[in-house]
Amino acid sequence: MHPYYRLFLLAFIIITFLFFTGCGGALEDFTGFGTGSSKIDDYDKIINIYASKYKVPVSLINAVIEVESGWNKDAVSPAGAEGLMQLMPGTAKMLGVSDSFEPEENIKGGTKYLGMLLKEFEGDYKLALAGYNAGPNAVKKYKGIPPYEETINYVDRVMELYEK
Repeated sequence: MHPYYRLFLLAFIIITFLFFTGCGGALEDFTGFGTGSSKIDDYDKIINIYASKYKVPVSLINAVIEVESGWNKDAVSPAGAEGLMQLMPGTAKMLGVSDSFEPEENIKGGTKYLGMLLKEFEGDYKLALAGYNAGPNAVKKYKGIPPYEETINYVDRVMELYEK
């Protein structure tokens, strides 16, 4: 067997293996957040538990986490929001979250809050997300999504990921 043929065969086998195992990084799962991503896989079980408990779609929670923190459990915003779902300290306290940097507590609190907002705004995802970002009083004051550029962009980005 010619040496170049062996080299070609070996390269073909490796490329085929990488393609079919998804190691090439080009595959995406149905959530739009990629397969084999330790960021989402690490929290999948926790998210499913609280999604079911608080009646919030898993894909909406995933989208909120992606936009809020990029799956960084140690994220802190300039405004002081903390953790995966970027809970403000006062909101976290109201929700019974003692450590916003602990992923399960943060996901539980953030999902509970989303569930509360979905009830308050009668299942309207866009209004619930606007409330999550700007506060429910701002949504009530403006009788819809507040005219804040940050909130408008936030709702659009989360909904785009949610609908993927």
